[in-house]
Amino acid sequence: MGKWLAGIAAAIVGGSALWFLTNAIYPHLLHKDGGPPPPDIRVECTPTPSTIAPGGATELTIKVTRNGIPIEGATVKVDWGNKAESQNTVSGGMLRVFWTAPNPSASGYVFPVEANLAGVRTAEGELEGYARTNCQILVH
Repeated sequence: MGKWLAGIAAAIVGGSALWFLTNAIYPHLLHKDGGPPPPDIRVECTPTPSTIAPGGATELTIKVTRNGIPIEGATVKVDWGNKAESQNTVSGGMLRVFWTAPNPSASGYVFPVEANLAGVRTAEGELEGYARTNCQILVH
């Protein structure tokens, strides 16, 4: 019975010493820094006007930002359903494209928009990352 109690006491003392060393004296040995958070890449799509008549046209203004800073040169792909179109953003991280509703048409359309930052160079170096959103246009 004495050896059994001595084993329990040794485990408690050893565990306490290990906890103290790893949490109070050398916390950096077990806790690794996760590094910087991933960049916040956003794609915004604004149709002007957002509601059009059948056969009417709208301008989609697409803006790509990374950590709130506009990204020039990002590749933006708009999927029109029957075809996809890719262009690069220009000054201010903006891209403008036009769409004409068919006549007759459905009551609304949703077009996926994707932005890819691969190959874009800034003062920080070459960027990478991807984001997507949906553009919604009402037709009536």
